[in-house]
Amino acid sequence: MSKKELALACVRGIFDTDGSVYKRYSKKYKNHSRLYDHNVIQIKMNSRKVIKQIASILKENCIQVNRIIKEKECSVLRITKQQDVDRFFCVIEPHNNYHLERYQRKIKN
Repeated sequence: MSKKELALACVRGIFDTDGSVYKRYSKKYKNHSRLYDHNVIQIKMNSRKVIKQIASILKENCIQVNRIIKEKECSVLRITKQQDVDRFFCVIEPHNNYHLERYQRKIKN
């Protein structure tokens, strides 16, 4: 945790294996169609301690995370602000091709 490069590499490895990128939708008002136009980064793990450490590393690198929530037995970290999603991909530099393709599809649209 003390060396920035190692901390970022650790987050990259965890995201590449246990993270996900998906489209979030917004529904402006009743009877309005859903708009799928926002990427969300999510990391879900059993270890709340590790999730909090990841959140801390991200915050130190100016990436805002949402409140950490509990889903069943897991702790979930999400990044929903698009500028923070973009910054995450610039700073963390994921290597998982599936995540990269999903992220880049949004950029091209």
